[in-house]
Amino acid sequence: MRGSRTSAAVLAAAQALTVSGVAQAAPGTHRSTHPYAVDLKTENKVDPIGIDERAPLLSWRSAGSPRTVYEIRAAPSADALREGRADVWRTGKVVSSASTGIPFSAALTARTMNGELHAVIHPDVPRITNVGYLVDDGRVFHPGDALTVPDQPVHTLLVPVMAPWSKISEVIDYVREVEPRSTIDVHDALINDLAHPVYSDRIGAFGGAQHLRLEPGQSTTL
Repeated sequence: MRGSRTSAAVLAAAQALTVSGVAQAAPGTHRSTHPYAVDLKTENKVDPIGIDERAPLLSWRSAGSPRTVYEIRAAPSADALREGRADVWRTGKVVSSASTGIPFSAALTARTMNGELHAVIHPDVPRITNVGYLVDDGRVFHPGDALTVPDQPVHTLLVPVMAPWSKISEVIDYVREVEPRSTIDVHDALINDLAHPVYSDRIGAFGGAQHLRLEPGQSTTL
């Protein structure tokens, strides 16, 4: 399936959103002198697995002293937020006492979403929401499990090499359809050490692109 779209969809659920006034508190911590946010929700849901809205509404409840300023930070994971990285969206401080119906409006200038649904596992299994991301105008493409084909050139394709719903011939055909310059294996935790060389040899030989597999702890510069 070919096609792509830029979206302001949430990359992470409500647990990866931080809303703060002057300060924020860790769960279970009581602060009486500074306001902090609790009960974070996206589209009135706590920790939703998937969100269909392109600009979902955010809400929270303020605790502590009265609040007149908020800041929303969003990242691909809660760990990224704890490390101080708001890779997806950062509003900056907003002078407002509002805490409901705040639209998520990140301009994902460096990321383009591809696809909407997980690849077919079996006709009897309902398809769930799943997307891929094209980063830096095609420098890197992570197809997720949607396995769509971007409508622009891809330099490095992160290849989901193994899953219960795929076979290696389909993986090779997908690499050929995307036509990247290079590929890097992902989604390979179910492959044992004996099978890894087989997958690498076949994808490298028949995919038509330079192929790389990183061992745990290894990295590469793109």
